[in-house]
Amino acid sequence: MARQEIELSLRALRHGAPGPLARAHVERLRGALAAPWMEGAMAGRILAALSSAGIAASWEAPPLRVGETWLLVGDAARQRGEVLRWRATEVPSAAAFSAECEDALARAWLGLTATLAEAHHTLPVDVAPGGFEVPGLAQTERIDGASLGVAACLGWLSRALGTPPRETVAASATVRSDGTLGPVTMLPEKVAALGVSAPGVTHLLVARSQTFDEDLPATVTVVHCATLAEAIARAGFALDSLPDRTIEEQVAMVEQFRVENTRQHGVERWRALSAEAWAVGRALLRDPWERVHAAQAMTWSALFALHAGDDVAARELVQSIEAPDDPMVRLWKAVVGAAVKIDRDRCDEAVADMDAALGEVHRLGEVHRWIEGHARGTRGRALMHGGRHAEAWTALDETVRWFHDQRMPWEAARTANGAATCLRLMGRAAEALRVVDRALEDLTTAARGRAVSVKTSDYLRLERGRCLLALGRPAEALEGFERVLATQNRDHDYPRLGALRGMVVARRRLGQTVDAERGLDRCRAVALACPVGSVLGRVAAMATAEALVDDDRVGFQRTLDAWARHREERDDAAVRAVLGREVY
Repeated sequence: MARQEIELSLRALRHGAPGPLARAHVERLRGALAAPWMEGAMAGRILAALSSAGIAASWEAPPLRVGETWLLVGDAARQRGEVLRWRATEVPSAAAFSAECEDALARAWLGLTATLAEAHHTLPVDVAPGGFEVPGLAQTERIDGASLGVAACLGWLSRALGTPPRETVAASATVRSDGTLGPVTMLPEKVAALGVSAPGVTHLLVARSQTFDEDLPATVTVVHCATLAEAIARAGFALDSLPDRTIEEQVAMVEQFRVENTRQHGVERWRALSAEAWAVGRALLRDPWERVHAAQAMTWSALFALHAGDDVAARELVQSIEAPDDPMVRLWKAVVGAAVKIDRDRCDEAVADMDAALGEVHRLGEVHRWIEGHARGTRGRALMHGGRHAEAWTALDETVRWFHDQRMPWEAARTANGAATCLRLMGRAAEALRVVDRALEDLTTAARGRAVSVKTSDYLRLERGRCLLALGRPAEALEGFERVLATQNRDHDYPRLGALRGMVVARRRLGQTVDAERGLDRCRAVALACPVGSVLGRVAAMATAEALVDDDRVGFQRTLDAWARHREERDDAAVRAVLGREVY
């Protein structure tokens, strides 16, 4: 039962609803009192309404369930706090969270996995972030702010352990990716709300850096915690029943991350791998003998975040890596850092970074020589995204030959994809198509049996479709795009999203306007759902803007909200200029 239904019944009783209707509202309110999520403030209002109608009723606060914690939120407009019960679940969230909340939850998950790994534990394999249910929240209401980090972690941990947290403990603090806690706003208002909604709470966990100018009610003791580990202990959780993970097991996982990087994963799996690699890195960082492996794991974490389209998280993660004097780690960190800069349109910086990094490749051992090729390819990609297509073509073509000289044709295929893109952007689509076809042949012959071929082939087929569009062959392009679409089942996955975008263009050119509009609506939905400015969001927004290329002004106006979410340009000339620079 949503809170808006309860409010409707309260209002109906207050205004004297007629007999049969009044009885229906009374029964609804009685049922709400028995709900396991009911909190004190709402229960008090219901009891008062029933009493004014001459109906006796009582309420006793239900115990916290597994996965359930107190959610403390502040309403800045009304200058008041509110406390709700919320519960971590296996399924995606039914409640609406703001983009700031989603980011806070993602960081909190990283902080939780890192905290457990540092204690040589991990979550059970069947425990993933899932979502949260807030039954007392109306569907039209949205949870905003970033103060729910610790409460989210306690809910996740409760699920993993199969036991609820202490009834007397609530929390309001942000959780950083390294497991440290940060301060929140409107703490006095939240504590005041605790006294009404959850009078059984006697202790509130906050960050050590939390300050407040007002006196807090004497009924609640504020406990300052520097880390999530301290907050977990204060909430009454013992970690002994969680699966163990030794240092040796963590080290073994670092090499496994290289294998995972070759595979075709969807967005959610890349996010899970990023959290896993981050946790391993944080755990190994505590051991002075494993700092090189720690840096390697954390670098993989940043790269996996980038694969998930979360360039914001990737940038934050890569900046936190302290690269030891190990040439492999230093160069790989530079490659990932440059990839992040490319996705933030800082291409000249990325080129400069790669030039500096490539000056140290002589220090690499043979076993890590493949990283030099990635550095060369990343430099070429930075030139391409920076609009220097001729220079990029030369750099990427040289890298393709370098990979072949090193007998790594499976790596050459991915770089060849970028080389083909450069040729297409320079108006040489026929040559680009030949480059793609040769690379696909490499993947089916010389690279047979390597998992990387699964991942790279879709990127090549995506570029092949774009080349066919440039050559005026939309029917063949459409067939290729549909083949890519068949490999994954979520529009938020890339290159599936790129294929969906290409399919819209192809269908428009074939006169299949109805199907094209359906595809455009799917791209718009992705653009509106993705974090502002994210890679996937920008790619989806590009699809909505390409209506202008087909002189469909009405179609573009209909999707302008998706474009505006990720780009500030609004007039036709500015949008066309951005489309002209786009290489995705």
